[in-house]
Amino acid sequence: MNKDKKLNEIEAENIYDEGYNDYPEWWNSVANSVEELADYLMDEFTAEFSHHYTKTEWNMIEPLLYEHIYDGLT
Repeated sequence: MNKDKKLNEIEAENIYDEGYNDYPEWWNSVANSVEELADYLMDEFTAEFSHHYTKTEWNMIEPLLYEHIYDGLT
């Protein structure tokens, strides 16, 4: 099993080295889209729910909420 995994890694490296793989460009596009969507959703949640909490409470909730949104999208 480890031998197959290692062969797959070598093959993937060879494909990338030969210029056939557009993965980094594609990944950056997806990553940026996910971050933009997470930011948008966070803005919507903030507008909808932040007034239900004190500023201190919201400051504690906000990072956790963003983390859950981002993790859910990835």
